[in-house]
Amino acid sequence: MNRNAFTFLLILIAAGIVFAGVGPTVTIMQPNGGELIKGDYNIIFQITGFSAIGNIDLGTTDLSLYVNDSNFFNNNKIECLSPISTDPVCYYLFDTTKVLDNTYTAIVDPNDTTPVSFATDVSDNIFTIDNTPPTISPQYPTQGSWINPDLNFLKASITDATSGVDANSIVVDFNGTDYNIDNRVFYASGVMDFNMMDLGMENKTNYNIVIDAKDNAGNNKSYNYSIWVDNNSPTLNSATTPTKTNDTTPRLSQPRQTVNQD
Repeated sequence: MNRNAFTFLLILIAAGIVFAGVGPTVTIMQPNGGELIKGDYNIIFQITGFSAIGNIDLGTTDLSLYVNDSNFFNNNKIECLSPISTDPVCYYLFDTTKVLDNTYTAIVDPNDTTPVSFATDVSDNIFTIDNTPPTISPQYPTQGSWINPDLNFLKASITDATSGVDANSIVVDFNGTDYNIDNRVFYASGVMDFNMMDLGMENKTNYNIVIDAKDNAGNNKSYNYSIWVDNNSPTLNSATTPTKTNDTTPRLSQPRQTVNQD
């Protein structure tokens, strides 16, 4: 059975490039711009004006579509909810982990080759792909440190270059008890402070700390380390006074005098 070739070119490009399309109509419904996305994400679009394509094998769920994969697209991930003749809404399951974290624009470019006709639509604005979790770096104390129990704050750097850190997601597990932004945890300008006052830390005891944080795209990061407590004052030995062994007073030798004899 002859089958008209129906090709979708689904491209992610840097923001700002727009193409003019003619012929059939395609409308991107998602993304519209401003989204923070990660992992698998559905690019949703509707196609109209393809009534001449009536002999595509629709199967049960998958249209027989052909996709220019640009090294990361998979044509088996395109699905449409109804036959092509009823202007279907279609989905492309996009694996965002195949591209770098950045801002992008989505373009859907379908064409029918018999007769030749084209359509193009571009997402209304840029969206951001972020698959990288935040970076957590303890500043003080660090792994294995000995601290005084009077230490007031634990400090750690928590940053995320693409979507930023969700401050409300930060949780500090201090020896099995969780504390958050409403209880002992403070976060500003990439630095987290954890109030350690009055935690009842015991001398010569090891404490486990887990810092957990997400970025605004939902990527999660945990950092686990431990510290020791020492509240002993250093031992100072008193100086010892030398013991006098006898009463002999040192004598200074006198220069010998020479007597002149005439």
